[in-house]
Amino acid sequence: MPAYRYRAVDVFTTVALEGNPLAVFTDARGLDPATMQRIARELNLSETTFVTPPSAPGATARVRIFTPHLEMPFAGHPTLGTAFVLRDDGRAGDELVLEENIGNIPVRVEHAGQHERFWLTSPPITFGARVPPKVAAAALGLDEADLLPGIPPEFATVGPTFLYVALRDRGTVDRASLTSHVIRDAVPNHGPLQVFVFAPDGDGAYSRIRRRSGHRRGSRNGGGHRAADRVYVAPRLVAA
Repeated sequence: MPAYRYRAVDVFTTVALEGNPLAVFTDARGLDPATMQRIARELNLSETTFVTPPSAPGATARVRIFTPHLEMPFAGHPTLGTAFVLRDDGRAGDELVLEENIGNIPVRVEHAGQHERFWLTSPPITFGARVPPKVAAAALGLDEADLLPGIPPEFATVGPTFLYVALRDRGTVDRASLTSHVIRDAVPNHGPLQVFVFAPDGDGAYSRIRRRSGHRRGSRNGGGHRAADRVYVAPRLVAA
């Protein structure tokens, strides 16, 4: 197998070896999707991206995003991290468009003194089935009273699909641990299960991702899933 260059970067941080890790293969021509998935599984980071020439009009680059287990149509921190690498390598300017499985994602760079901020335009949100609060609580090892009243658990897609469950406080978010078969029995045929649990926390939200029992991921204000925070979570916490 030929050698392929990749860069390891940390997103949503100014400190090395913190934040959300990402591997970016800057020229993945010649790699098929099955090999990309095997590489992502071998690296075992939350996401790995693979860059190839674009096919969509107006796109800067084609980007495919893989977790160790599956390919994702879109995700926030891999998009921003890949944009940073392409710009740092001199392959893009302050405005670029990444062609992802969900479609073209615009990214722009904002200059603020000595700092730079990368902004993306999230794809539109789509809603799916609602889950009874009792079922969602049981799937997370919680009581129904641990859920935040007025925000029903429901599936929604901002690129990846999550079951969104609002909880009362950050301590409850940390206690939640997914037992996926409970949800699968209640809502069959929804695909791989990912649960986004969140709670009010000052002027923002404290959130975590639950993908399977014992697997926990995320951070205050959404970590690598800030698109979900801005598009789904924030409006509901204000309304509640």
